[in-house]
Amino acid sequence: MPLLHYETPWQRKPPPGVSLDSRKTDGIQVYYALNESGGDRTHDLSRGLNPGTLTNSPTWKNGSLHLGGSSQKILIADSDSLSMTSNMTMAGWFKFDNLSGSRCLIRKGSSGGTDITFLWYWKSSGPASLSLFTGAGASEANFTPVVGRWHHLACVVLADNKIQNYADGVLLPNSTDGTPTWSDDADPWNVGDWSSFDFVGDIDQLIVWNRILNSGEIALLRSNPWRYHQPALVPLGVAAAPPDVFIPLVMVI
Repeated sequence: MPLLHYETPWQRKPPPGVSLDSRKTDGIQVYYALNESGGDRTHDLSRGLNPGTLTNSPTWKNGSLHLGGSSQKILIADSDSLSMTSNMTMAGWFKFDNLSGSRCLIRKGSSGGTDITFLWYWKSSGPASLSLFTGAGASEANFTPVVGRWHHLACVVLADNKIQNYADGVLLPNSTDGTPTWSDDADPWNVGDWSSFDFVGDIDQLIVWNRILNSGEIALLRSNPWRYHQPALVPLGVAAAPPDVFIPLVMVI
């Protein structure tokens, strides 16, 4: 994905006619830009106010965060704004260092144990797929990432708990069409860690919504990740970019 470095617009005066509140709504409950260059916390730029705590020493890397296994993760405390059990969307950019095992993307469950409220992960075999799993069932869509390449991945939980998985802006057909339901609980969320399914690679631009994003919105996030939810950021002469391209930005204020 484009590695875009900027001062977050939430910290600056919005352009004329755009209120700060209107730019922070639209259902976003967690937004981690992951542009910090140090420290053990990542700021939540949404109105959900759900900061993440870096656990077991993941490393900052060129405007993204690198998880190296060994239970490295972003730990997110439970909150009222994260009480969704359907009608939600999770999305982010992921770059896999290897495909030697299954990889946790986002999980809700106890911070130190192996219990699962829900688990969104890349399943390495049987066949390789993106999967949302709970004790009540699983939904899977065949997908094999390319090692060393940024992929935009998204998971949409519909009102009936049917699942839509997207890879690089494209809706993947379900190979297993289960209905993974769950009940809200007080367990934390985390990014990148469950049992032996540690994520190994880079992550960036993690966002959770309390609503269903449609296919057009998902495609727009893939083609131009800033334009949808950061209207004040204008790329110079580029609508989309290949992975790992730095694009200068103009801040409109």
